Amino acid sequence: MVIRLEQFSEFTSCIYDAAVGVSTWEEVLDKLVAMCGGTAAGMLLTEPGLSRIVATSTTANPEAVNSYNDYYSRLDDMAVIIHRSEPGTMLCSRQVTPPPAIRHSRFFNEWISTWVNSRERGDCIATNLVQHKNSTNWLTITSPLRKRSFATTERYRLIQRLLPHFRQSLQIQKRLGELQLRQYGTLEILARLAYGAVLLSQSGRVVFINPAAETLLRLSDGLSADKTGYLHTCLINESLKLKRMIGAACQKNHDGLRSGGNMLISRPSCKRAFLVHTLPLGNELPDLTDSSVSAMLLIVDPENAPEPLPATLHNLFDLTAAEAKVALQVIKDEKLQDVADRLSISLSTVRTHLQHVFEKTGTHRQADLARLLLTLHAGIDIDTNLK
Repeated sequence: MVIRLEQFSEFTSCIYDAAVGVSTWEEVLDKLVAMCGGTAAGMLLTEPGLSRIVATSTTANPEAVNSYNDYYSRLDDMAVIIHRSEPGTMLCSRQVTPPPAIRHSRFFNEWISTWVNSRERGDCIATNLVQHKNSTNWLTITSPLRKRSFATTERYRLIQRLLPHFRQSLQIQKRLGELQLRQYGTLEILARLAYGAVLLSQSGRVVFINPAAETLLRLSDGLSADKTGYLHTCLINESLKLKRMIGAACQKNHDGLRSGGNMLISRPSCKRAFLVHTLPLGNELPDLTDSSVSAMLLIVDPENAPEPLPATLHNLFDLTAAEAKVALQVIKDEKLQDVADRLSISLSTVRTHLQHVFEKTGTHRQADLARLLLTLHAGIDIDTNLK
């Protein structure tokens, strides 16, 4: 296996181009397969108990990728060992499981033999590229299981020379993802939002949670986030629907489109269900660091509908403090006597204040007033001071 300097330079350029979207990780992995003489290559993101293929060469079977991500990653011993290793570590599958044991393993017989074909895979070289807190980005190049190990000295040396370039490229992509998050400027806006707002990565993992969403998720009343950053509901059918809805917003379908959606999420407390919306956002390129924003999930709690503050009503309509209190109570109670009892004032005083409110807001009925006041807030708390 002889690699010319020109080939090596062209390949490293392709690696850096993939970080900024000029080329794709698919192209990088295709070149790597050609240079190493393997059959397929993939880049994975692994955490404790969870591993996911995030990019593959064109030679990889899409059905195999889906089945690995959905279930068989849990049986992959290589993923566990690589995750526990130091960055820069390179391993051959034979070091993890000897060939006779590989052929009898559940991972080989249920996944490799079924989806990938043992003639195409069974031996591989895996490399720990980068670690971020609890996650590990790693690279694998596969080969048929033969008598001679795929992990030759020449292949090890080539990957060792490429390793710094892969690592730097992933760091660049991670930094770009962080800058993209700031670009939405939106973090400050979302922090003021009275509704729960969650920004999600391409895999559906939580990247950012605003204070309102943090409060709702902490209650675990129908919707919660696990330690790995994925959202769950209390009911299995709703969890599956939420997963599909988030997937549709974060990743392209067969037509190359991403779509938003909405659903109701039941609450064990028997309070009214959460209304959840998803909206596609951000970059559509594969994100190996899982830090870029791909979608936003908006959580509306009907039990705590936001209402305008008295100060807002004073600024907009010059309502007095007493008039503002009456206006805010009127949108909650249809009966004026109930408003009077709640505010500890007479019914005639309520009627007088309400007449002034109608005149100042340009409304004529309680229904019109309620509709106007509920549209004023827009879910934004402009009076919250941010650090």
